[in-house]
Amino acid sequence: MTKYILIREIDWNNLSQLNRCDNSFLVEHQWRLYTRDDDICYTLSPARQFTKSYPPEELEYASYIDNPEKTIFFAYINEQLAGQIILRKN
Repeated sequence: MTKYILIREIDWNNLSQLNRCDNSFLVEHQWRLYTRDDDICYTLSPARQFTKSYPPEELEYASYIDNPEKTIFFAYINEQLAGQIILRKN
């Protein structure tokens, strides 16, 4: 089955879909950072697996609609909400 990803910017019609996705993820490795010749390098080490998630940010989401300084995009797979990304200009 082919899956199509559709990206839509936030608007008044999809505002209610904010934070409706399961944002949990499985942690399986730890990054071990080190420097070598002024470069930052890393190795991956196995970790005890656990599920992690972050709580939604407390933002005035309606202010992201039609705003050139910040926006939110939703991703849909086969017309089902699959994710969101929040972008802000600093």
